[in-house]
Amino acid sequence: MKNYYFLFAILVAFFASGCTSTTSFDKAKKIASRNLPYPQFTAFKNLESFPGDVVCGEFESPDRGLRYVTSWRPFIVVKGKMGPSNTPEAIGIYCSENPSLSLYENLGIDLRNTKEQSITKIQSDLTTLLSVIYEYERINDRLPPQSKNGLDVLITDGTVRGLLEALPEDPWGNPYNYTSVQWGGSKSSSFKLWTYGKDNKQGGTGDNADISYKHLPYILHVSSLL
Repeated sequence: MKNYYFLFAILVAFFASGCTSTTSFDKAKKIASRNLPYPQFTAFKNLESFPGDVVCGEFESPDRGLRYVTSWRPFIVVKGKMGPSNTPEAIGIYCSENPSLSLYENLGIDLRNTKEQSITKIQSDLTTLLSVIYEYERINDRLPPQSKNGLDVLITDGTVRGLLEALPEDPWGNPYNYTSVQWGGSKSSSFKLWTYGKDNKQGGTGDNADISYKHLPYILHVSSLL
């Protein structure tokens, strides 16, 4: 009997949230619930739209065994796709009426006045390095190992030799930083790739802001609105 009450409560919440949604919200709901075990029983609240075809909100849904309902969780849909993450910084940037200001306040990256050439070069360099890193991983079934010379393996290793003529440097002549993490001596399972900016020191804003490859979606999003 308890299961019937549970399903009834979920259905009521589901239809109540659906009655007030707009077309863009309906699309966002479908995208957010696409990979959930019971999308038809998923409830939504606090849906809002933001610049750049962004919809943010929260959802709750029963687990696969219909034993309990998950707690309310945030979601972001950007241009018809799930956002890259639901971290506080992602929510702060995407779910904002002023994404360029939010980018600066959250990460120190300043695109508010002009599309800085330095940012454009960093975007291009990190994208290029990422493509070769992932190609190395595909061929060798592991990420490039960390070394004193950073990513020199992308130049010297025979499996990817020729994909890069030389390792790019950031706009201020500094090599890009790379670290890979190994678990239990096994193959690398995660990595970091970033520049410390003009001052080549951790922290800072504007030209001195630290920019990681994980920040590229935010920069692309804000750049598209300028």
